Amino acid sequence: MNAAKINDMRLLQVILAPVITEKATMIADKNDQVAFRVAPDATKPEIKAAVEGLFNVKVTAVNTLRQQGKLKLFRGHRGRRSDYKKAIVTLADGQSIQILTTRDAHDPDALAVLRHSSAHLLAEAVRRLYPGVTIAIGPPTSA
Repeated sequence: MNAAKINDMRLLQVILAPVITEKATMIADKNDQVAFRVAPDATKPEIKAAVEGLFNVKVTAVNTLRQQGKLKLFRGHRGRRSDYKKAIVTLADGQSIQILTTRDAHDPDALAVLRHSSAHLLAEAVRRLYPGVTIAIGPPTSA
């Protein structure tokens, strides 16, 4: 299954957020893998199509797991964190996805790259959903 067979709106709903933990960072550095929180009903072909379509990379494998929510105490009351589904996506050799961490948030160059790539991803998503709409990306112009 490729990105063309999945609804463009579904592509945006499959990937919820990147997982930025110490372990996720280690697997990203060693194995060319990236971890994402995904929709609970997302399938491996949908996750592969979403990553390939949104980040323009080649995915070789997708592994998924369901993370059970932890029991926690908060001010003497028992609570439970939500369960979620996580996907570990293996990228082809030479492929990478840049994810901004809090350390990069203070680097102006990293922020500029992120703003530029995020704007292009958003513009591409809008172009797919609304073919007649034109979006200009660049510095704001004064009226």
